[in-house]
Amino acid sequence: MRQHEDGLRHVDCTAGLGNVANWQREKRLNIGGAALQVAEREHAVVLTVTGEAGLTGLWKSLEPYIEAGKKAFVIDLGQMRYLNSTSIAAILTARNRAAAHGCRLVVANLTDGIRSVFRILKLERLFDLELGLDAAVQALR
Repeated sequence: MRQHEDGLRHVDCTAGLGNVANWQREKRLNIGGAALQVAEREHAVVLTVTGEAGLTGLWKSLEPYIEAGKKAFVIDLGQMRYLNSTSIAAILTARNRAAAHGCRLVVANLTDGIRSVFRILKLERLFDLELGLDAAVQALR
């Protein structure tokens, strides 16, 4: 684990990826209490959120990949039980900033509760709320 100047702890987890050839690289980040696992899968960067806290640093974790030329991003919310308003704002900000850089960002694995919140906020206009992880990666082709 190493501490970066951005204040985030970064852990490179390249070992133990098993026979999943599509996963090229994996990192775990800790953003404001939310654990974020970042991996490249095929042509997409997949960010799996594993914590319950806000995602205020989501854009900071995407930015290096955008600077490296990546154009497709999936936020996997399958392990989240709820999202607070800060997390929703962080997802929307990341989507809008990614779009401004010519990138696409989708969400995947929404639980029923999170899907309901997205619908109440009318976010189905911005996101397909029914995508699993594999479908989300394929949707970005």
